[in-house]
Amino acid sequence: VRRIPPGRVATYGDVAGMAGRPRAWRAVGTIMRTCRSPSVPCHRVVAAGGRLGGYSDPRRKRQLLQDEGVIVGLRGTIRQFAAIRWTIRD
Repeated sequence: VRRIPPGRVATYGDVAGMAGRPRAWRAVGTIMRTCRSPSVPCHRVVAAGGRLGGYSDPRRKRQLLQDEGVIVGLRGTIRQFAAIRWTIRD
């Protein structure tokens, strides 16, 4: 997750796959929700389809992403999701 650059996002499933456990997306969500380390950009991990997903403070997640130039729609969906979705191959 620390490798995800500012202004880019990855899904919980993407992170699980990068960790070698592609079906462990729920575990990734739990870890991201409970992580308190400021060195881990948990806000850059989103739900499938570009939805914001969970976070300890959803308004803060939206604001952190917007501060990095990510456009978030009114219903919590990231605009141009395919263009900013990051994979380890990027």
